[in-house]
Amino acid sequence: MPKGLLNYYRFTELDQKRHPFVSRVLSGLSSNKIKKELEEIGQTKLTKKISSWVSDYNSVGKRTIFVWQWISFVVPLITLKEIDSEDRDSVIETKIYILSLITYFLNDIADNLKSKKLLMAVSTIFLGNHSSIKIESFNREERKIVSLAKKHWLKAITMIKEYPLHKDFEDIFQYDLLKVISANLHDYLSVKEKFFLNEDELYSITPYTIAAMPCLDIDLMTCPRFNKEELGLLREFILNYQKAMRLSNWLATWEREIIEGDFTSLVVQRSLNKKIITDKEISTKKKLAIGKIKKSDIEKEILKEWDGYYKEINSSTKKIKSLDLAHFVESLEKIISLELASKGYR
Repeated sequence: MPKGLLNYYRFTELDQKRHPFVSRVLSGLSSNKIKKELEEIGQTKLTKKISSWVSDYNSVGKRTIFVWQWISFVVPLITLKEIDSEDRDSVIETKIYILSLITYFLNDIADNLKSKKLLMAVSTIFLGNHSSIKIESFNREERKIVSLAKKHWLKAITMIKEYPLHKDFEDIFQYDLLKVISANLHDYLSVKEKFFLNEDELYSITPYTIAAMPCLDIDLMTCPRFNKEELGLLREFILNYQKAMRLSNWLATWEREIIEGDFTSLVVQRSLNKKIITDKEISTKKKLAIGKIKKSDIEKEILKEWDGYYKEINSSTKKIKSLDLAHFVESLEKIISLELASKGYR
C-alpha cells in the first residue's frame, strides 16, 4: 500500500482502521495517480455554450481554464443516472452554466470586489427581479458585471423552463438559490468583519456555496421516475454530500487563500481557535502560519470528519428506493481525490 499521503497527514495504523474510507483515498493517491487525475481534467472540453459564457466572464473576472475544465468534469459525476438519455447532455450543460453563475460570480463579488451593493444587485437578478435594479447607480465596471449577470441568467432560466417538471420544483429551486445567496453574503461579511467567523456557521452555512442543492433541483425537473415522497431523504443526502465536498475544497485551497488574504477556511479558523497560529501570523507572516498548520493535526482532523460524512452518505443510499445513488458515493471519493490532486491549480 502506498504510504505517501498517509504519511504526509500522519495517519497511524489505528487512524486507518477507524477511518477506512479516507485512508483508502489517501493510499491510492500516488504521484502517478495525481498526474493522471490532473491530465484527465485538463483534457475536458468545454461545450460551445459554456465557452461563450467563459469568454464573457473573462471580461470581468479572472479564473484559469483549469477551473472551467474542473467544473465541466465534476458536474457529470453528480448528475442523477435516472435522467432520460436525450435530456442528459442538456441538463449537464445547464448545471455547469448555472453553477458557475451562482458560485463564481457571487464568490468574486463577495471575496474579491467586496461590494455588498453589487452582491445584492446580482442576487436580485438571480431571484428574477432584475427590473428593480437602478443600473445608473453603478460605475462602469460594475454595470458590466450587472449586465452580464442579467444576460446569462435569463439564458439559464430559459433553459430550465423547458424541463418537463420545472413547475413542480420551481419554488424549491428558488429556496435553494436563496440559501446559496445567503451563504455568499456570509462570505462577504466574513471578509469584511474580522471577528465575524465561527466554526458553527462555517459548517452550517458555507457548504451552500457549493450549490449542490439547486443542481439537484435541476436534475429532478427532468426525472419523472423520482418518487417525491422521498424528497426529504434525498435533500438530507445532498446536504451531507455538499458538506463533504466543502471539506474537500477547504483542504485543497486553504494555503492559496492564506497567501491571497482570505482566512475563511475551516482549516484556518480551527487553527486560530486552537491557537496553533495567531491573527498576526496569518496577516504578516503567512509562510510561518502555513508551516505551523502543516505541522499540526488540523488537516488530519478534517479528513477524519470527511470520512464520517462519507460513511453516513454511503449508508443513506439504501433509504432512497426510486434512485440509484451508488455512483454519487463513488464520485465523492473521486472529488476528494481531484481536490487533493489539484492543490495549487485552482
